[in-house]
Amino acid sequence: MAAIGIDLGSTYSCVAVWCGQSEMIEVIKIEEKTYSMPAYVAFTPKGRLFGVEARDYSVFDPVNTVFSVQRLLGRRYDDLQVQMDMHLWPFSVTSRDGWPVITVDDMGKRVTYTPQQITAITILHLKELAEKHIKTPVTKVVIGVPPFFSEIQRDAMREAIAIAGLQVLRITNNCTASAIACKLYNAEINNVVIYDLGGSTVNVSLLAINGSVYEMNDNMFTLRLGGKDFDSRILAYFAEDFHNKFNVSILNSPSAKRRLRLASEEAKWAFADPAIQETSINIPSLCEGHDYTHILTRDIFEALCLDLYKDTLKLLDKLLEENDMAKTDVKMILAVGGGSKITAVRQVLSEYFESRLAISTCTNPDETAAVGAAIQAAILNGITHSSIKHSVYPDRLPMSLGIEVSRGIMLKMINRHKIIPCTANKEIPTTEDFTTEQTIKVYEGERLVTEDNHFLVNLVVGDFTPDLRGVDNILVGFDVDYHGILRVFARRAPLGQLAEEIVSPETRMNAGQITEMLQNLELVHNVDIVNKDRLDTRYKLESFIFDVKRQIMQRPELLNETESQSMSEELDRAIQWFNLSMDCPKEEFERKLDNLTYRWREITVKIFDKPWTYKPIA
Repeated sequence: MAAIGIDLGSTYSCVAVWCGQSEMIEVIKIEEKTYSMPAYVAFTPKGRLFGVEARDYSVFDPVNTVFSVQRLLGRRYDDLQVQMDMHLWPFSVTSRDGWPVITVDDMGKRVTYTPQQITAITILHLKELAEKHIKTPVTKVVIGVPPFFSEIQRDAMREAIAIAGLQVLRITNNCTASAIACKLYNAEINNVVIYDLGGSTVNVSLLAINGSVYEMNDNMFTLRLGGKDFDSRILAYFAEDFHNKFNVSILNSPSAKRRLRLASEEAKWAFADPAIQETSINIPSLCEGHDYTHILTRDIFEALCLDLYKDTLKLLDKLLEENDMAKTDVKMILAVGGGSKITAVRQVLSEYFESRLAISTCTNPDETAAVGAAIQAAILNGITHSSIKHSVYPDRLPMSLGIEVSRGIMLKMINRHKIIPCTANKEIPTTEDFTTEQTIKVYEGERLVTEDNHFLVNLVVGDFTPDLRGVDNILVGFDVDYHGILRVFARRAPLGQLAEEIVSPETRMNAGQITEMLQNLELVHNVDIVNKDRLDTRYKLESFIFDVKRQIMQRPELLNETESQSMSEELDRAIQWFNLSMDCPKEEFERKLDNLTYRWREITVKIFDKPWTYKPIA
């Protein structure tokens, strides 16, 4: 039984497999001279069409031709990205239980499919192509996905694979698969940048390679830029030329616009060959009976798209800035994805790094992720051969995980980009007086205050003897497995009753939420710094009040009756003021703390063995 590797992109898909006869990884030919399949599925009265056939069919029946369905995987219907994509798609996307579904006419019947089901249809087609090529049943698969895919999206991909009747060996990151395909193993290279320019996304990743170990240290991406934007620029250029020649607007004819878009894409790919300086298009009866012919030169093509090429470099700026790196710290650049075949893209990338490093590419950069996935599939399926090498490629958390402490502050238990599987344990003091149970609130995100992060679950910890806050401690543990599933557990330290919760992928942040949070981090950075100072001051005041209260209750013999009565009333008033003043500015908390430390100076000398000191939040 064979195992295949698939790169299931939102624009193109590719499949590769270990071939025992040739003893090498082979990319499966989809059609004559074509190894990548457009991500289209057409539902017709006579059956289903895939790839180029489906894309061509979309000109005549756009509402029953589905494409880019990967962009829906694991996303809620009200996800901003879904809503933006829906306005660009001619097929029907509606909501069912809050999740997007697609309705088409399939062989004369009105059928509603989930994105997972349509993805499974594509996977099954690619599986059948591989079986036809190697003449062996295929039962297992490794699928490459963008590194920014959330756990919910990866789980949706696993569901699609199961629907297709295959065993999933691994969901791998495309950037890691590309590095494996380009045979970067046996190297020891830190700071390898993988620049992946796809049809509708761009992502740049930072890898460290140590022999057979591939570690992805960071990733930046955009879902709103890719090769399709180059097509749109060419389309607009052709449409304007057509209007100038015939005084007819193609943009008012969906059918003509789709035909011209296909021609625009073909023109773009022609310039992947550096020897080609011009290409021509010829479309009979494009619109209102007018034939359209035009010659597009390389100079015009590159001028049309130059600003888009440069826009992709902004992701590199963010990647280097977040990792406190200079351009000279980058030791290698690997360009993959179909868009990297364009000469001008590689030129702009080289100029960005001041021509210091050669831009490395594989022979066919749009096939690298599928080849890397196939290498992993072969290894996991028990194939041993000198041409493939066992590799280790740990996944990482897309977002930090933590708990709420001190009335709304996020204490990170595991930081973003931590290699999984991973665990973390911390002891925190109780936060409520005289209670038998405490609630641990678990969050996901990068913001300082929990209300700005994504809530995951509440964990109720019992077995406490009623006492003052801070007397007992709670041991909190996080455990993230290979699949990114989070187990949270807690108990009264050291050996109280264990409480635990499993956080399912459905409750985790989806890709849209992750994207929005990461894109907003820079904007809210200064806000969080100011807020942190305010919250630290608030916590300092809170700690002082309750430390004084605890010492007085634990050591009553240190005060006489008058002092004890007076301090009890003072503490009640201070706590009441604090509870009503949670949103005060930093300066107000400072004034209150100065006032209390002065008024209580004689009492604190008695009850503290040494001067009171502030212990910052962990």
